[in-house]
Amino acid sequence: MILASIIALNSCNSTKQMSKNSKIVKTTQSLEQTITYKAITRGSFLQIDIKKGSASIQKARDVNPVLVKLTDEQINSLQSMLSDIDLESLTTLEPPSKAFQYDGAAIASLTIEQQGNSYQTPSFDHGNPPEEIALLVKTLLSFDTN
Repeated sequence: MILASIIALNSCNSTKQMSKNSKIVKTTQSLEQTITYKAITRGSFLQIDIKKGSASIQKARDVNPVLVKLTDEQINSLQSMLSDIDLESLTTLEPPSKAFQYDGAAIASLTIEQQGNSYQTPSFDHGNPPEEIALLVKTLLSFDTN
């Protein structure tokens, strides 16, 4: 009888611990993907990396990036946008303009890494991404508040 009570108590404690751990995992869950946005010219540099619930923003080649913690709402929003994008088609997106070819705009690109695969867009003008990724790019640029 005592042995059965001890087993029942341990089982209950294990379940509580597992549910506590599950809650921790849910509240600290981050994006499954890594997102990198780059915009480069001879005189300017911008790189935004989204990894594990944070945005790393680097505004010059010779400076350290600034780390910005993303809110759960921002992470959920990014996850929703990513689910609407066909990653396989990223490599074939047509840029709406090509001013980057004559230094009329910074050369921009978007790379998404997921489950060991990397998907990168062709170059496009910073500030004028292909329509299919425009909302995502606008959101990424909104993390750069300074």
